[in-house]
Amino acid sequence: MTSIEKKGEIEQKVLRYLQSEDIEKGAKVLIAFSGGPDSTALLYILKDLRTDFPLALSCLYVDHGIRGGHEIEREIEFIVRTCRALSVKLRIERIPTGELQALAGNFGQSLEDIARRKRYEFLYRCAEHSGCRHIALGHTANDHLETLIMRFFQGSDFSGLTGIPRRRGKIIRPIFFCSRDEVLQYLGSRKIDFRIDSTNQSEEYLRNKVRHRLIPVISEIFPGFRQSLNSLSEKMREVKSLVDEEASRLVWQEVAGGFRLDFEEFLSCHGVLRIYTLFQLHNRLISGEEKRVPYRFFSKALSDDFLHGKRVIFKGYGIRLLHKGRYLFLERDVVCHYKKGYLIVIEENREYRIEDFSFRFFRGKREYASGQIVLPQQQVKEPLVIRSRKPGDRLVLKGGSKSVKRLFSEWAVPDELRYRIPVLADRAGVLAVMGGVFGYKDRICSGMENRSMMNMIIEYHRGEER
Repeated sequence: MTSIEKKGEIEQKVLRYLQSEDIEKGAKVLIAFSGGPDSTALLYILKDLRTDFPLALSCLYVDHGIRGGHEIEREIEFIVRTCRALSVKLRIERIPTGELQALAGNFGQSLEDIARRKRYEFLYRCAEHSGCRHIALGHTANDHLETLIMRFFQGSDFSGLTGIPRRRGKIIRPIFFCSRDEVLQYLGSRKIDFRIDSTNQSEEYLRNKVRHRLIPVISEIFPGFRQSLNSLSEKMREVKSLVDEEASRLVWQEVAGGFRLDFEEFLSCHGVLRIYTLFQLHNRLISGEEKRVPYRFFSKALSDDFLHGKRVIFKGYGIRLLHKGRYLFLERDVVCHYKKGYLIVIEENREYRIEDFSFRFFRGKREYASGQIVLPQQQVKEPLVIRSRKPGDRLVLKGGSKSVKRLFSEWAVPDELRYRIPVLADRAGVLAVMGGVFGYKDRICSGMENRSMMNMIIEYHRGEER
């Protein structure tokens, strides 16, 4: 009997997954390790397979700032102890308490969605920093089914009904074909300890409601639902493959601030392809900053009559579709409204547009110039946000602080313009007021004026639309 045959069923499933996905032996793999049963089993299984399939493992733990301090500290102690016992490198990241709740409120998204987005940001950043080729997540067959159920009732299209992908770019899911029961049996048979996140029992979160309330009812009425949903997922995967192939023939050109396509070419393609490519491009432009776009928003593109005779075809959810000359332009717009304003979490080397001005953020050593806000990188507590003024905003200046409201009064800014002047902020507060966008002065927080070896540069300009 070979060493592989001596392995248990769950280890053999993981080994077959690694082989089928062409994962390279010896590759650096970053594991998203929460201490829960799924990620704990994933870590131990990959460690157990080191003879047959050696991998250079490291772990990342993210404290989302949602749970109470004692539970988190005990969890981190367990995480550190486990990684030390297995001789696996560990990195811990913490999100300040309340930050995710604030972002969820500003963006109108669920706390689950915001937490997931921030976790992925940490994972990709850590993988790049440590040279890891793959990021391993502990999603199981149960997670896949729960996702399918949620997407079905949320009215998802064929793309969403493919479920959780087995692999996407750097992301791999080695226990994808293992059930939650198999994971628990593996941990029990090996007497491996793990931790239970208290929020996993809270029905405040949609996935928990589906897991604890809906699935038992579905299982009673449709005992074979697991096989049926997996079959549906495979069928939708084939449909998506066909639509992807057809959509690839519709070549949207990337231009400053968005994409363009020949108007007649857009009219000539099937309505499914029109809407599908618009959804894809929206995701590329907005990258999770907005609420999910409802089908009815893009469904206007099905009508040739609606597309004709309009310059702004539609506008909302952070984007706008324009008809100018022979082209359609899909570009960024105000990303997120709350009351009378906007909020954008900005990423490096991407261009953003708000009404009639645009800006981008990059890093480098740069002399001060007109149309730039230059900040010492080591003094900024990311993420960077550009937003409208909020009540209570204050800017620290030499000799004391000043409210942004008072600053606008001193500049004699008209009331109707005040929400439009961009405020640059990080986790600690206001960094700068970008008055130069509208012909006033740029004011930068005291202590941020000195140049350093590496600066964070926000470059802006106003101008007419293309």
